[in-house]
Amino acid sequence: MSRALDPFPTDAPPAQPPGGTTTPLDRGSPLPLFLQIRQHLLNDIYAWPDKALQFPTDERLAGRFGVSKMTVRQAIDDLVKAGLLSRRRGRGTFLTDHAFVERLSPALDIDQQYSAAGAPQTVTLLGLTTRRAGEAERALLGLGPQQRVTEIRRLRSSFGRPLALDERVLSQELAERAGFDEAAARGSIVGRLRRAVTLERAHWSLRALAAGPELAALLIVDPGTPLLERAMRYSDSGGAVLMTGRTVHRSDIVRCEVELPISADADP
Repeated sequence: MSRALDPFPTDAPPAQPPGGTTTPLDRGSPLPLFLQIRQHLLNDIYAWPDKALQFPTDERLAGRFGVSKMTVRQAIDDLVKAGLLSRRRGRGTFLTDHAFVERLSPALDIDQQYSAAGAPQTVTLLGLTTRRAGEAERALLGLGPQQRVTEIRRLRSSFGRPLALDERVLSQELAERAGFDEAAARGSIVGRLRRAVTLERAHWSLRALAAGPELAALLIVDPGTPLLERAMRYSDSGGAVLMTGRTVHRSDIVRCEVELPISADADP
């Protein structure tokens, strides 16, 4: 299997906080100025070198963009509501502990969530391969000894910053029926699968793990850095598992949230 272990340059200079130069805005655009500023600040947030470093003051940002502090505050307040920045009384504005939130729901609209937050994802396909199924995969997917599986490996990033490694495995026959070519493997994997079969249930299992050499290189973290692994399997109405895999998140910048309906008569 071909694996690109260095999808991002490692010799690039470290990100620096924005300087005092003026950032021009398009005053003829129908997009309000505060939303234009918000987009510029998102770029700053996702390239910020140190969360302990204070974010620029409203006054400094007003000078940078050539607008009033009230306009800057609109942009900052919007980013605070999105959970990307926090105001600390007497200390200033800082990045929050987690800049990205993936809300796990039946819609599984992770890509849409990033786009709605103003941080569209870039997907680097690391591998789309067909191989002989392992013993555990045959047992889980209900495959015969000669059946093969298709494995998808890809890296998700935003603003050049790696977020997570996705790994998915399904039978070769199902992958072909769903039309998994390289373009499809970069899009919504579950969305593509739903076009071919009816998915009834998703099972997720979360655990912490330490970055080994390959994960450290892919996610650009130090070996031993804590990561968040979300193992998963998807099944049909009869309980047959159709796809399995995992996503490994950078736990320093991504967290997962799950919202569950609880009825009044649910067990405590």
